[in-house]
Amino acid sequence: MLSNAVKFRRPDISPHIKISYQNEDIFSDDHNAHLSFQVITIEDNGIGFSQDYADKIFVPFQRLHGRSQYKGTGIGLSVCRRIVERHGGTITAQSKDGEGAAFIIKLPVEAALFTLQGEA
Repeated sequence: MLSNAVKFRRPDISPHIKISYQNEDIFSDDHNAHLSFQVITIEDNGIGFSQDYADKIFVPFQRLHGRSQYKGTGIGLSVCRRIVERHGGTITAQSKDGEGAAFIIKLPVEAALFTLQGEA
């Protein structure tokens, strides 16, 4: 995701990447319980994309730009999604064409604790 932020930068300005973290607690009616999430947000000031393509960018081999314009295979974000989902989380994207992008990763705290305890 960081390499994408650099690769898809605007030619007129230096790339700026902001990574932030917060805890989020919500009440889930589905689970009838309070759930805690670790939320990691990666924002950039790159070329962005139309929000209409927010789901398409996570599909393997789907590209929004031609290979002559930007190099790559089109699998990077699909791999990121797969990793996040294997940990019980979600990844979403928010963007506007020409205004950069934000990627929001939500990981459940319980799943993260289980993974860490299971590796010990």
